[in-house]
Amino acid sequence: MAASTSPTKAGTESTDSAPLTRAARKVKLQQGIIDAALLLTERHGIDGWTMQMLASELGWSVGAAYRHLTGKDAIVESMAHEVLQRVRIPEPGQLDWEDRLRDLAWSTWWQLSKQRWVARYILSHPETTSFANRLFGAPLVQIFAEAGYALDTVSLPIGLYAAFMFGSLSGFEAEVAATSGSRSKHVRSRKIKGYGADEHFEWGLNALVIAVLAGGE
Repeated sequence: MAASTSPTKAGTESTDSAPLTRAARKVKLQQGIIDAALLLTERHGIDGWTMQMLASELGWSVGAAYRHLTGKDAIVESMAHEVLQRVRIPEPGQLDWEDRLRDLAWSTWWQLSKQRWVARYILSHPETTSFANRLFGAPLVQIFAEAGYALDTVSLPIGLYAAFMFGSLSGFEAEVAATSGSRSKHVRSRKIKGYGADEHFEWGLNALVIAVLAGGE
């Protein structure tokens, strides 16, 4: 017969494990807020939800919302960091530089194309540089060094890669805006009247790899 389990209270683990510490409860609470805000953004766009909607999504009362929600600007910054953190960075040595470049590009695309506002946020908020460098800094320096670029020329393929990534995201956003017919409508489909965002991205990535190969020393 299966062992019975007792209900758990918010902020604690089951009776089989020790209760969460205060710090751990705070981390869990903040992660729940970010996850709920990201879901609302996928449904309504970054400008399409309010703090009241977020409180409702969390199942909170107005009083609880005032105690725990620090304001939309702070939440949006945490959301941007979370999305960037979700991008998988391929480990050196496991694949050659081209495969690592493709893996990094696709992982970045999948995360940022679901939350396209993050690209605009990066460009308009210099304070995100340290987080953005996780994707556009050291990993790319190593990848392009293996492709034959010296330290004084590696900025060229990095610049091309960044232009390709942000351009792809901007193009997808433009297609979404043109199709929705309204700024208030948030289109989630990745295929829009024959426009396949992933297919366009793959074609551009292949062209990028060819350009990198041609320019390497």
